[in-house]
Amino acid sequence: MHLMNFKFFNNILDKFLKWTNEQPVYSKNGWQFDKEIVPLDLFVEYFTEDRNHLCQIYNKESPMRKFLNFDDIFIVKTQMTRWDENKKNVEYDEKISKMIEQVMDREMMDTMSYEQKKDYIKNAYNTIMQMEGNENKDEQEYDDKEVDCIDIFCLRILSLLVCRGRPADKATFLAELTNDSQKKSVSWNNTRLTRTLKLMLYITSILPNKFMSMNYNENVYHKIMNPDRKKFLSSKLKNK
Repeated sequence: MHLMNFKFFNNILDKFLKWTNEQPVYSKNGWQFDKEIVPLDLFVEYFTEDRNHLCQIYNKESPMRKFLNFDDIFIVKTQMTRWDENKKNVEYDEKISKMIEQVMDREMMDTMSYEQKKDYIKNAYNTIMQMEGNENKDEQEYDDKEVDCIDIFCLRILSLLVCRGRPADKATFLAELTNDSQKKSVSWNNTRLTRTLKLMLYITSILPNKFMSMNYNENVYHKIMNPDRKKFLSSKLKNK
């Protein structure tokens, strides 16, 4: 990742987000997620191929994967919402059919005055409009599931810190990112900007030291300190 240009890395992330929208397990089965908080299983699946340049993601024991899993910064547990569209449509159609049957029931309508018929039809119409207005709300309340997700916003901030690129280009990208791509000046009370500055400070000053100290006796520590393990061991033998 540190050898990539940050524009190239973020272009890969954009392609990944486009790819996620086409995955049936989430698009067709009703699971909805934020555009910057994406299920980890999709992330891992996408970056298993060499052409996507982050094949280390697939290996749970790789330093990159260990780092991403550390301290709940890049990978977070998120409540995702699912709805059963077919179930809602059936319930909706049944209610509409019942109303139509009642309106078309001659015996019931014959017992009403003209004004009562008008009020009944008007109330039935308002009920249908209210049902349509609350349809999305009902769907969102249908089902919840906790899912491990990758925070794309954090990855973009990480790319500004570790990837290659001109400072001016990175500053422009940062302004667009904190403004959520809106073409306007960045305000100091912008919550995304505040979060960005906190993340940059944490990732550069605290996270590396914390990760290395917590994994000092682990294999991942030696992989990071000695990337080419075989070469390192052979050179050690020669020195003996």
